Amino acid sequence: PVDFTKALPDTAITASAAETITPADLQIRILVTDKNGNTREFSKGRFTEFTTGGEDIEHQKYYHTPKEAIFSPEEGDVMKFEYSLPDIDGDYEVTFKAFFKNTAEFENSDPNSWTYTPDNGSGNEFCLSDEHPVYVFDTGNPYQDIGMTLLRSVACCESFEVRSYKTDTRKDISNAKLIVRNKAYTGTARKPITYLTLNNKRLVKGTDYTVSYKNNIKCGKATVTVKGKGKYKGTKTETFIVKPAQAAAKKLISPKAKQIKLTWKKSAGGVSGYYIQIALDKKFKTGVKEYNVKKAGTTSKTIGKLKSGKTYYVRVRAYKTISRVAHCGKYSKVLKVKCK
Repeated sequence: PVDFTKALPDTAITASAAETITPADLQIRILVTDKNGNTREFSKGRFTEFTTGGEDIEHQKYYHTPKEAIFSPEEGDVMKFEYSLPDIDGDYEVTFKAFFKNTAEFENSDPNSWTYTPDNGSGNEFCLSDEHPVYVFDTGNPYQDIGMTLLRSVACCESFEVRSYKTDTRKDISNAKLIVRNKAYTGTARKPITYLTLNNKRLVKGTDYTVSYKNNIKCGKATVTVKGKGKYKGTKTETFIVKPAQAAAKKLISPKAKQIKLTWKKSAGGVSGYYIQIALDKKFKTGVKEYNVKKAGTTSKTIGKLKSGKTYYVRVRAYKTISRVAHCGKYSKVLKVKCK
């Protein structure tokens, strides 16, 4: 007889050129979905091979059953059996035949059992492949008796055949080095050049990988994702910053004694604010001061308590705050004015 208390092996076996896909690679999850669509996992594991029948299960060769699995289903619960090959690389096609058995007891009654044999028109034969690595069988809605307690649910595999298998020899770029530069806002999608290197080899865009971008128009953090192509597989993602465009200073005057006033054009692209810098020389080496304008809609700033008769040089740049860090655009052209 089958030992339903035996612990299941759960060692992932990844097929390679020297291995064949076996039922030990096949993973089963038994799921229960309630009438509200909420799903819980009843059991999970790998298949174990045995050749003797028992427990009213005949002819099967592989089975899965939880070590301990008892629950009381509610009305409307639906049980699903999910087969998958999650650890297999390469191109493959596997067929198997399966059926499922539940054993349950009701209040004041002996245990009862029933078996599901799904038939999709091919004699309950199902196919898994690298393109479709998961198969789900829905048993329907058998749990109408709230007084029932499900003791165990057994998933069986009658036959297993590897129809085709080719090892995946493509190299994975998920650990490659991806370099991408920050770009300035222009009002259009920014697509910086990508530099992808794997094992000190520079890969070629379009031949070895493809590139896609996200959130790369407005100022802020953008994402670039490269996907392996040809001899390469996997994906790699990095972020870059779309910085504000160069600010545009419009006018600099000295409206009153010891005051200067700068006006500039509002920067587009969703900036956070502006930094204004003043100095007593055009190279901004002497008497340098900086002022933070924290509103993106502000386009003028009056600075007081300056020295009359001195010539001040002024420039402005926009910034975008991302995770408390200010990423700045280029400074505007420098304007100068003699302070009254």
